[in-house]
Amino acid sequence: MLIQGTKKLLDQLKLKPADLTVLPEEEALFCWHANLVIINRRKAVILMQDTSRYIVVLWGMKQKEFQKIDDWIIEAIRQTMLAEQIKPELVERYLNEAGPVRFGKTKNRSHVAQLNLAIKELSFWEEELNPETIIQIDAAIRSGKRLVGDGSGSYRYPNEWFYSEFKKRYGEAVFSCPMAELEVQLQLEGKPTIRQLSVPLSRTFEELHEILQASFGWQNSHLHEFSFTAQNGRPRTRLVMDEEAFEYAIGAEKLIRDHEVTLADYLTEGLLFQYIYDFGDHWEHNILVKKISAAGEFNHPICTKIEGTTPPEDVGGRYGYEDFLSIIGDSENEAYENMRKWAKMQGYSEPNSKRINHDLKGL
Repeated sequence: MLIQGTKKLLDQLKLKPADLTVLPEEEALFCWHANLVIINRRKAVILMQDTSRYIVVLWGMKQKEFQKIDDWIIEAIRQTMLAEQIKPELVERYLNEAGPVRFGKTKNRSHVAQLNLAIKELSFWEEELNPETIIQIDAAIRSGKRLVGDGSGSYRYPNEWFYSEFKKRYGEAVFSCPMAELEVQLQLEGKPTIRQLSVPLSRTFEELHEILQASFGWQNSHLHEFSFTAQNGRPRTRLVMDEEAFEYAIGAEKLIRDHEVTLADYLTEGLLFQYIYDFGDHWEHNILVKKISAAGEFNHPICTKIEGTTPPEDVGGRYGYEDFLSIIGDSENEAYENMRKWAKMQGYSEPNSKRINHDLKGL
């Protein structure tokens, strides 16, 4: 594996010209550019895969880590790829074929420019980096979802580009991603509003909240929680978004922060649970786990069925929504024009599957 380091990185590693090497062009999939930067007062090594602009992040590097930089690079690539749900056997095959880490000088100004652009974007949300770990998986995955130029005037997402290169090389499906098939119905009398979703089981319930927001077109401007009814001797469980909710626990119910548990921790086929969004308007969604599959074709959520339009935010709950529909459906109503303008401001519109799945791919 060739790591083409900037002068800053090579100086940090105290590598001399005689220590550097090159690999033939056909091995580009195993070539990475790397730079040493300071992010939030800590040293970081940012690696970018040459053919796809795919990013791996090491942050909080100290002298002892730099002394074992080869091991850290290999492990960071491994952990990031596994977190992307790439098949473990393909990850190990890639690392074995790449061989031991070797260092060379940067040889492509365009790659260096792309790498520096990725570093600049990372700095915009440096406060989200995890100080408890060197390998910043979330930052790497987030960086892989930004658009980059591919050199031909078009733009691509680095993660999808990387998956594509992987599939080309190994000729098989890239992912091993257990999925939950969910049918989510917003509880509106006589107005079925349904989204059928396929969601990776590795996602947290906090992430499921974001997926539901995108799927229904909610604006994520209110509180939310998930609720599981008491069963098999277990108390009622609520998955909540902040610590304040713990002050309002009822009886023997169990409260857990929704970012602390994954779908795999709770979901089984046939399970029915609830998601409530906006405690004022109280939008209740019943979620049925229709199926658990061992491996999916994708590593991101997908909306496979859409039925019904979501009410606008802050409409006043079920009764307010009924009044809204009465007015918006009657162009002769004196409140029609003002209500129409208000609905537009609230983003009220017919659901668009293409837009929903585009948004879900970025989550």
